[in-house]
Amino acid sequence: MKQSVLVTGSDGMVGSRFVELFEKKELLYLPLVEEFDLTDKGSILEAFKNYNIKTVVNFAAYTNVDEAEKQRGNKNALCWQVNFEGVKNLVDVVGKNKTRLIHISTDMVYSGSEETPGPYSENVKPEEDLNKLTWYGFTKAEADRHVINILGKKAAIIRIIYPVRAKFDEKSDYLRKPLELYDLGKLYPLIKDQQISISLIDEIAEALEKIIDQNLSDVHHISSNDIGTPLEIISYMLNKVRGVSMEDLKSISLNELLVKTEQPVFRYPKMGGLESVQTQKRLKMRFRTWKKIIDELDKAKVFQVTLFGGEPTTYPNIIDIIDYIQDKNMYCNIMTNGNLLSQEIIQAMDEIEGGIGISIHSHNPETHDSLTKIKGSWEKTVDAIKRVQETNIELTLNFTATTIN
Repeated sequence: MKQSVLVTGSDGMVGSRFVELFEKKELLYLPLVEEFDLTDKGSILEAFKNYNIKTVVNFAAYTNVDEAEKQRGNKNALCWQVNFEGVKNLVDVVGKNKTRLIHISTDMVYSGSEETPGPYSENVKPEEDLNKLTWYGFTKAEADRHVINILGKKAAIIRIIYPVRAKFDEKSDYLRKPLELYDLGKLYPLIKDQQISISLIDEIAEALEKIIDQNLSDVHHISSNDIGTPLEIISYMLNKVRGVSMEDLKSISLNELLVKTEQPVFRYPKMGGLESVQTQKRLKMRFRTWKKIIDELDKAKVFQVTLFGGEPTTYPNIIDIIDYIQDKNMYCNIMTNGNLLSQEIIQAMDEIEGGIGISIHSHNPETHDSLTKIKGSWEKTVDAIKRVQETNIELTLNFTATTIN
């Protein structure tokens, strides 16, 4: 039986990118939640019985900070059960096997208070006082302590902060969310006196692979090589991709925000951020600054506009929209069924080197048409695919698996 790397939470924003970039994919065991539930120790034991698991990388966590706060102090609720009891189950099983645990944690195990300010180095222990942390942060801090106390050198703790990546359709990250809100005219006032850093998910993936290959333990912090305020970071991003100056944005102090929203002082660590000097030395890596992270995401056309519906090709002025997006120096992507994808639209997209995603539901025409409920739609979709293939447009095919197709 070959040795495996078990990855929990492999469909999340960070875990999925780790899987994409991991070189030895044949070693990965990626169980579904239905077959591997952290809160069910029996399902963990079953996995270890069926696979020769050398390493567990635990991305799985309850991460909704606001919802977690509603569960504050309740150890029967989901946040505590996943973030602590689930990790405790993993630790128990790992400890009885020739296995290592790499546990993904967060900056929110630190208070970020003015009395004990960050950025926090790898040797700073998590806060122990519940009154200084969110409930989410406290559950993660308790899990960190348990992992280190029980497994010692058989474990590694990886702390990250506000992770960002090139593309993840299921969820917006710390940079893409404010961009979306700005475009809708709904951007909130940006905090001008909070200290944070951000984590590039591609760097997290690279660091994790090194930690696995080198059998490293200890605590590692993977974060931008500097700190900034939300106002500085988000305004820099908006200036790069929309030409907006900081003076055009609304700002607010953290204290004003907390009073206005009636939230406790520990909700947002004011003097937070992670320091990663030791981690960079151990891994022989040089993490990017937050400006460099934004610059590279901008070059990768991360800050794009996607036209979808309904069916965007039915809109009579879609060519004007494509031209406008191009004038704003943004990447344009169209999601379509292809049935009304005219040659005029294809030519406009080819000229700007945009992207088109076409949905196809089966290789079988009858099955496809039965799902779209439009006779002849398969032929039109395939024709659209062939015409796009003849251009420089970035083509993606979208397929949703069902019991029918």
